This record gives sequence, structure tokens and C-alpha cells, in this order.
Amino acid sequence: METYPNPYGQQQPPQQPQQPQQPPRQGFFSKPAPPPGMSPELAEGLTDTIRRLRVLEERYATLHRKVQVNEQNSLLKHKKMESDIKRLSTEMKEIRDNFSEVRDSIRMLVKELQSAAKREEVEILKRYINLWEPLHFVTRNEVSKIIDEMLDEKQPGRKPQFTDRPQAPRREQNL
Repeated sequence: METYPNPYGQQQPPQQPQQPQQPPRQGFFSKPAPPPGMSPELAEGLTDTIRRLRVLEERYATLHRKVQVNEQNSLLKHKKMESDIKRLSTEMKEIRDNFSEVRDSIRMLVKELQSAAKREEVEILKRYINLWEPLHFVTRNEVSKIIDEMLDEKQPGRKPQFTDRPQAPRREQNL
């Protein structure tokens, strides 16, 4: 190896390449040996700081996993809530439609009930029917027969004037 002149006039001895030193073997629970040129207190502080850093990194990784799980859970719950809201909105629409149909039916029923006879009107008709006794009414054909029979009794051998003819349809009278 060559030596280089020192600018201050002194020559330096040639440097020989250093071979890496292998650290002595240690067990799992033994403290690592401090690097050369470092005080033991400084090495112990550095070891303590590295240990604390590893603990913090583990805590950070654990918290990161928990945050990911919470995010996944919140996304799943959000999707479920959205589907529930959609289902509820369709059910509400169906209920509104059914309610509208029921309301329309009730309105039609009210209109029909308003056009129906009232209790007082039915009572009046009942009194008239009881007064007239329509069960004792006779038809035209029955009256014709009765008249023919009476005339036959008074005038035997007479030809009947009233014959059994079909009854003409009656017109209904509105009360």
C-alpha cells in the first residue's frame, strides 16, 4: 500500500483493511454487548429506546388492525342500514297506497250511505205499510174474477165479460 504525504509533514502508517468482527454469541435473554467506543450507560439508554420503539410499533400495528376492523364493521352496518331504509321506504309506499285505497273506499261508502234511506224515512214507510196492509191488496185479475162471479150469481147464464188476460206491467211510482 502506498502512503500519502501528510500536509503537515508527518507520514501516516499504511492502513490495513479491517476484517469485520463477529459479535460474541449471546442467549435470548442476555443483553447485547455495547458497540465499541460507546459508554455502557449510553448503550443501555439506546437499548431501552429501541425496546420502547418496538412496543410503540406493536401498539400502532394493533391499533391499525382495530381501526381497519372498525371501518369494515361500519361499512357493513352502513350497507345494512341503507338496505333497511330502502325496504322501509318501499313498505311505507305500499302502506300509503293501501291507505289511499281504503280512504277512497270509505268515501264511496259514505256517498252510498248518504243516498240511502235514513232511519226516520224507513220508520215513516213502515207506518204507511202497516196502515195500508198491502198483503190484503188484490190484483186486477182477481178483481175481474170476483166481479164475474158476482154477476154470475145475480144473472145466471150470462157470458163473462172479463177474461183472464195477461196483466200489463205496472209502472212503479216513486214515493
